[in-house]
Parts: sequence; C-alpha cells; structure tokens
Amino acid sequence: MLRGLFSKVVGDSDQREIARLQKVVERINALEPAFEALSDAQLRAKTDEFRQRLAHGETLDDVLVEAFAAVREAAKRTIGLRHYDVQLIGGIVLHQGKIAEMKTGEGKTLVATLPLYLNALEGKGVHLVTPNDYLSKVGVQWMGPIYHALGVSVGVIQSAAADPNRGSFLFDPDYPSADDRFLNLRPVPRYQAYLADITYGTNNEFGFDYLRDNMVHDLSQCVQRELHYAIIDEVDNILIDEARTPLIISGPAEESSELYRRFADIVRRLRPSSPASVEREEPDGDYVLEERTQIVTLTEQGVERVEQMLPEIKPGESIYDPQHAHMLPYLDNALRAHVVYKRDKDYIVKDGEVIIVDEFTGRLMYGRRFSEGLHQAIEAKEGVQVRRESLTYATITFQNYFRMYEKLAGMTGTAKTEEEEFQKIYNLDVVVLPTNVEYRATYGDLVTRQRRVDEIEEVTFAGVLDGRADVTVTTYEPPDGNGRRYFKRLDLSDVIYSTEGAKFRAVVDEIESLHKAGRPVLVGTIAIETSERLSRLLKRRGIPHQVLNAKYHEKEAVIIAQAGHSGAVTIATNMAGRGVDIKLGGDPEGVARERLRREGFDLTQIRQAHWNHALELLRQGQDATKVYPERWAEVLAKAVADCAADRERVVSLGGLHILGTERHEARRIDNQLRGRAGRQGDPGSSRFYISLEDELMRRFGGERVQGLMGRFGVEDDVPIQHSWLDKTIESAQMRVEGYNFDIRKHVLEYDDVVNKQREVIYAQRRQVLSAPDLREQVLRMVQDEISHVVAAHTPGLDPDDWDLRGLYSELRTFFPLPRDFNYRQWAQLSPAEIEAQLFEMAERAYDEINRSIGHQMYRQAAREDVTLEALAQSSDLVRRMVYQRVVERLGREPDENVATRPIRQLSDEMKAQIEAAFVDAYRLFRDRQLMLRAVDSLWVRHLTDLDALREGIGLRAFGQQNPLVAYRKEAHEMYEALLARIQETVARSAYLVPQALIMQPRRRRLQAMHPRIPGARAKSRPRTEGQRARPAGLRPDRKLGRNDPCWCGSGKKYKNCHMRQDMEAQRGPLATTRPPRTPGRKRRRRR
Repeated sequence: MLRGLFSKVVGDSDQREIARLQKVVERINALEPAFEALSDAQLRAKTDEFRQRLAHGETLDDVLVEAFAAVREAAKRTIGLRHYDVQLIGGIVLHQGKIAEMKTGEGKTLVATLPLYLNALEGKGVHLVTPNDYLSKVGVQWMGPIYHALGVSVGVIQSAAADPNRGSFLFDPDYPSADDRFLNLRPVPRYQAYLADITYGTNNEFGFDYLRDNMVHDLSQCVQRELHYAIIDEVDNILIDEARTPLIISGPAEESSELYRRFADIVRRLRPSSPASVEREEPDGDYVLEERTQIVTLTEQGVERVEQMLPEIKPGESIYDPQHAHMLPYLDNALRAHVVYKRDKDYIVKDGEVIIVDEFTGRLMYGRRFSEGLHQAIEAKEGVQVRRESLTYATITFQNYFRMYEKLAGMTGTAKTEEEEFQKIYNLDVVVLPTNVEYRATYGDLVTRQRRVDEIEEVTFAGVLDGRADVTVTTYEPPDGNGRRYFKRLDLSDVIYSTEGAKFRAVVDEIESLHKAGRPVLVGTIAIETSERLSRLLKRRGIPHQVLNAKYHEKEAVIIAQAGHSGAVTIATNMAGRGVDIKLGGDPEGVARERLRREGFDLTQIRQAHWNHALELLRQGQDATKVYPERWAEVLAKAVADCAADRERVVSLGGLHILGTERHEARRIDNQLRGRAGRQGDPGSSRFYISLEDELMRRFGGERVQGLMGRFGVEDDVPIQHSWLDKTIESAQMRVEGYNFDIRKHVLEYDDVVNKQREVIYAQRRQVLSAPDLREQVLRMVQDEISHVVAAHTPGLDPDDWDLRGLYSELRTFFPLPRDFNYRQWAQLSPAEIEAQLFEMAERAYDEINRSIGHQMYRQAAREDVTLEALAQSSDLVRRMVYQRVVERLGREPDENVATRPIRQLSDEMKAQIEAAFVDAYRLFRDRQLMLRAVDSLWVRHLTDLDALREGIGLRAFGQQNPLVAYRKEAHEMYEALLARIQETVARSAYLVPQALIMQPRRRRLQAMHPRIPGARAKSRPRTEGQRARPAGLRPDRKLGRNDPCWCGSGKKYKNCHMRQDMEAQRGPLATTRPPRTPGRKRRRRR
C-alpha cells in the first residue's frame, strides 16, 4: 500500500527514467535533418569517424547521440523503417545494460540495432542472442542492410549438428544463395562469424561454442572472442525458463542396463493410492503421488510387492540392503517415468524414438534427452530401443555463462514479474517501456480516453461480449477527434468452471461464435494432448482450424504470422510464435512468397533491394508493377491489396481474440499469450477459461474453491466470475513462481561451486595452450612427484627404516633409471641428496627423449622431401608449429627460394636451424598433449564425482548438516585431490614411449545436451545432442579389462581398439621396464 502511495506521489521509477531519457531523444531528433542530407558514402564514413573518436579517448556515451541518429537514417534508407522516439529510449536502456520490457509488435528487432551498432564500434564483438535459429537468421536478413549501409559486418550462427562450421554465415547482399531461406547469407567458417562486428545466434550455440573452445587442443581451433556485450532477445525465456537447464558436452558411456526394462515391467503392475487414502498412515495403494511437487514415493506395501517380483532379493533381505542398493535408481526412474511423465504431454514417441516436449513452448526438442537414466526409463516404458547412457565432458548453466559477459542486456514483452530474480541473479534492472501509442499519449499528440464499447462505432468486439454494452475500453485518440483511434487490448475476466469437460464445451462455443462472426482467434493450450483434444471437438462442430504444435520454427512462423486472417482459428501452445507478430489480415510478404513458391518461382532470383523497394511503393499506395514489370511484383501487389482489405474487416470486428484454455504456472507465459493481440494500437481482446481440475488449480488452492462451489450448489456448466477467484489464481501463480525461483537459486548456489573450479581449470588450460614452452612446468611436476615418492619411502632419519627397494621399484614404474643402477647406494645419501640425484637424471632423460623424438621426426620429414612451405600449409598441427619455430629462429619469414626447396637440399646451417625447430616444436606439442590429456580425463571424472556427491548430499540434512555447506567443503577437497592427481598423471606419463602421444588427438563422438535439473515439478529438463568436439583420447589411470569400453571413447571394446597399441607402447625402448629380479627369488615354472 505504501509503495502504491509513493508511486502516485512521485511517479514510478520507469516513468522517471523515461522522462530523463526524453532529453537525449530530443538531441537525436535534432540531428535528423543533418543526417538526411548526407550521401550514402558520407553516412558510411560516420562509422570510421566514431571509431577514431573512441580511439582518441571518447566514450560510447559521448558518441551515442550521433550513432543512434546514423542508425535511424540507415534504417530509413535501407528497410523503410524509422525508429520511433520510444524505440530510441529502448536502445539507450539496452546500451546501459538493463532489460527493456516492450510489448509485442513494438519493434524489439529494430530497437536492438541501435545499441548493437554503438557497442560494435569498440571492435570487441557484440552478440544478439535469440531462443531459436529462425529468429537469429531472420534478424540478420532483415536488419543486415542497416549494418551494411554503415560499414559494419554482421554474422549469424545456426545449429548444424555434426559440423558447427556448416551453420555459420556472414550477411552479404551480393551473395547468390541457392536456397531462398538463406538469402544474402554467405557460408563462412564459424570463427569468421564470431570475428564479425555483430553476431546473431541462439543461446544454445553460444554456450556450446564456449564449451567446445575449452576442449580444443590448439588455440587456432577456438572460435569465440572475449565475451564483451550481449543483448538477449526473449530474455525471460532464456535466463528464467532455461536457467534450470545446464548445457552439457557429453560422450557415450557404458551400454544401458537390462534393469531399465525389468523395472518398467514391475512398475506397470503397481497400483496407485486413492486420493482419500493419501493422508492416512497406510495408503491403500503401492505408491503415492504428491500433486504439488509431482514427487512419487512407494508405500510400505509397494516396497514389499517390488521385492517379491525381484528373485535376487531373498527372504529377510531388502532392496535397500547394500548388495541390492544399485537397483534403487532404476526403480526410482521407472516409477517417475510411469507415474509423472505422460505421453503426448511431456514427450511423444515418433519413429521409435522418445522426443521431449518443452513444457514452456510445446515445441519438440529433437536430440535432447533427460539425464541420470530417466530418458532410458521412459524408453523402456514405451517399449522402444533403450539407448546407451552418456558421460559428461564439459558443462555450464546459462546463468553462469551469461554472467561472464562484460555487459549484458535483454528485451522481452514480459519481464516485470521476474524483476527480483533478474536483479539478484544477474544484476539486471527492468525498465518497462510504454507502447508507441502510450508514449505519444504522454509526450506527443494523443490523449487517453475510457469509452464504453457502444460509444465506439468502428469496432464491435464481436463474439465475446454477449450483448453487454457496459464494458469499457481504453483508447488513444487525437485531441480534436480527427484521425486514427488506437486501442488498448481488452482483457476480459477469467471464466471458471468446476469441471474440465464443462470448460471445454464453453471454449468450443466461444470459438464457434468468433468464427461465425469472422474474427480470428488464437487458442492457447499448455500441452499437445490438450490441443489435439480441442481439435477433435472442433472437427465435430465442423469448424476449420490449424493445430500448431510448433514442430518446426520455420513453418511455425509462417502459420502464426497468417493467424490474423478473418475467421482463422489457430490452436497453439502458449508460447508458439514467440518473437513473431500476428498481423491483422495476414502478412502480405509471407502470403506473396508462399504463392510464388506454389507457382514454382525461384525466389533467389529476386534482389532483396528490389523486393523492399516494391513493398515500400505499395505501402505508399503506388503501383510497384510499373517499376518492376515482373510476375513477382504482381503477386506481391495482389497480396498487399488482399491483406489490406482483410485487415479493415478484422479491425472492425475487434481484431484478434486470444482464448486461453488454462492458466500457466508463470504469469509471464499468460501475459506472453495475451500479448499476441492488440499490437501497435490495433483492437484486440483476451480471455482465459479455467476449470478446478486444471493442474495449477489442483496443486494450489483448487480444493478450497471446489468446496465453496459445492456448498453453494453451483452446477458444472455454470461459470463463476469473482475478483476473489482472480486473486486466488494469481496467488497460486505467485507461489509457483516463488517456488521455481528458489529452485533456480538453489541450482545456482551449487553450480557456483563447480563454476569457480571450472574457471580455474579452463584458465590453466588456456595457459597450457598459449605458453611458448612447457619444459619448466613438466619438470617441476616430475620433481614434485619424485620428492613425494622419496619422502614416502624414506621416513625418519635412520636408513634402516627406509624401503629403498620399494623406492626403486616404484620409480621404475614411471622413471627410466639405468638398467645397471644399484639402489643400495642410496643408503649412503640423505633424502635430499637422493632427490637431487634423481632429478638430475630425470632432467637429462627428459631432454634425451625429446631430442630423440625431434631428430626422428626431422629425418622422416627430410626423407619425404618436405619443404618449409609444405610445413606452413600442413594440416598437421605440429608441423605448422615447426614452421613457426623456424620463423622465430630466423627472425623473419624464409625467402621463397628457401621455402620451396626440400629441407634436405638446404644449407647445413639452415638444416641445423630446422632440426632444432623440430626438437622444440615436438617437445612443446608432446608436453601439451601430456598436460591436456591429464587435465581433460581427470576433469571428466571429477564432474562425474561431483554429480554423484550432489545427488546424495541432501540426505545430510537428516544429520543436522547444511547440505550446501557440506557440498562446498567436500567439493573443495575433491578439487584439491584433482589438482594433485593431474600433477601425478603428468609426471608419471612424461617418460612413456611417445608414439601415441605424438599422434594427432582422436576425434571422439560427443554430443551437446541439456541434462536433468530438478524443476518446479521435480521434473527433468532436457538435453541437446548432435554436436561434435575434438578432445584427445582419455587414457585411464586404471588397468582396463579386455572387454571394457576403450578409453578413447570410440565405443568399441578395448581389445578391438587400442589394447594392442598400448601394449606395444609399454614395450617401447623409452617406456618403463620391469625392475631386475633380486637374488634369492626364483622364477616359478608353469606346468
């Protein structure tokens, strides 16, 4: 109450911020005539001028006014759009590193061009992050001409399963694309797309590229630059909805267990407990489902039944006994898969594969899999192939990835309800911007009016008012009454029914009424099964409609953009078409392209500039076919005329109507659905239909309302509307939002522990890749390991207490001592002297090994008649490193005459330089492989161990321990142990035979994915696969069995893959050898 009173007195913070920025807008507007007078070349030259000013000490804020004026002018000249004043304010807010909440249809895509251009002037690269590939691609194609006119390069990255380089493009208006979907996009390697001044892409691809960059074995394989500035489109979807979903690069692990199928069969035979018995001490079924948290647990009776169906559990034993405890995760996953996860709601089965349905968008998430065995349990439940499990190689959450940016901003239509989370987690403030019409009513040429619908002659709001004339609508009109009248969307009160059946009957009645009236209607559903149920009901009534389950972004956008035709009925998930506006009367460009495709017209033959010019002429009422007397121009003109006529009819009927069939657990999602209607001052309306059997009501407060309805004798088909009910629903949504926020915050607290460790490991990895020489680091690790081994075998001061023979034996396992070495001489030395002696020998052996390798590889190259030019252009990384070392030794690039001659024909002095370069390069390459393989293999195991620790850490609460504190403590101890194991692994590998080490790293099949994170409904979130990375093979530090999966990750058995090579490597001349047999020990003869 006090907050409301304060806002009335001084105005809310958003209004004060907009009023402050209005002065900046006036300065930008004042420059418009001067920029209009510039030629195209002069306008482009402004970019160079701004960059020079920044180089001489000015800041981005100093050039903001002129830079925004330049972008506005470029937009007018290229795509025919002029930034409104409120859009300029939105651009300033984004530049300041805040979230701009802008309603649907207010031009967020155009707004982003302002801060993107401004921040790109620094030359550090800026990113525009979108939720899907379609939005990023279309954003570049649409806005690309603006950047091109200003001399700024723009790239886009798309997901391209096997090879990321196949999904990278630069905007090039002169590139002749063979596919009209990729007009003006020139394919380039991915690093070039990141080198562009501005890069568009999805949150998944930016995150996966970061992880892949931290798995490379040479810095030349990295694609991303430093994370400088990013604008996140649909920021609430990416930073809130997807925040519980970590990104993971994974590889195949062991084959899936047959226990998945066994427990799938077992849980099918279990009976659920009746709702009435759930609160009793002994429920009457085998399991209980907690509706609010969606957690399912076995009853005592259920445990007994499961144990009876498992023959390995003998009488008197329990499944919870240590010898049977390995079966518990399979039982838990089978139970959740059977009870909590529903087909056609949480997933579908298609072509023998379980495909996850995104709970927020309703989209099919191809390639994503639930983690921790849940996906395998669902596959077993549905009787499809149970696929093998996976092993995590790298992981990061969106929360931690986007917090690494130096400056972050976002835009969406729905952010205010999550302002607290944005502030606490990301330090982002939310500024709610008015629509252009509302802005004009405050600062410009319109006034706000409250009018009854019967006062408005031009709009009827047909099909939803049931003859009521007392409904008031907010309008924005010119003060003199002459000119266009704008509308604020009419949000009608929720209609609540006691049963789901009654609700759907009422929904179909309203759809039929709207369809007959000729109004377009978008029906929002939460689940695929709901949309299909509604579709069946509409078919029975004979109502034509489109069902949009959002399977393909490209197709989805086309359908959703045409959902504004008169009489159109579109059933879609609540978030379908996010980022795509529904235009009343339809989208003329989309209609024209579709008609031309049906005629077989090649759209790639139309120059984009001609298409844009023709469209601009048609908007101005001119005949574009006179300028472009071609078939495409005729079709475009017809589409524009048809859509304009249909638009007038739809507007007169009240515009698009949004009909929600169920409240989502987050208010944002409902607001996003409502926001499809009433864009840019068009009339529109919305209404939600709710039943007390809906999931949200069932979980939060529905029983109280049901009791009241039963007490007052309200019939099923009689709806109820009351402000108290609206508050109950909003209260339920706020409770779920708070619950989900707590979960995301909880996830972040745990992930912060891993994140700090990840940052250190990745930083050390970068140091290894960038260091010009690693000799000192490797020898230091060897020295530390020798000191550790000596100390372990020489305790105390008395040599009689020392185990010199044990010391000798252990050193021989990783250290090449001479064969005739007599360890007894150590009895005459102190431990420090033994260490000094051993380290001197270790240093000498290290240099001898690397000289031997370098000389051998040099001789091999000489025999092949290799030239320096061939070394420089080689696909072999280490040979390119040799060439770089030659250049460093010479202090210059070699002459063409020298570079093109075989190295064996060069002068002795030059050959000596080249041979020394071979030694240096192969030593550095070998050291890098040693250290990277140690880090990568042990980091993978460390992540697996942390997952296991986190899975069971919650039980510490029963022992009066704070699980988070315990997790931090033990994770730190595990991290210290990890660093020690890395050092030990490098030291004990430094003298192994190098054949395997000087080979190029093996390509291993990896996938990028989202794993399970406990959500608001205790459900798993999905993971995305289909990506590849190139880490080296990971050798184990334990002995593998013949039938174990090979360490390289190929999926083959060890005996069929690397076993022979490893055995040969162990026998090599520089490998460790068996200690000589001591006198008194006889070899046993085998019979």
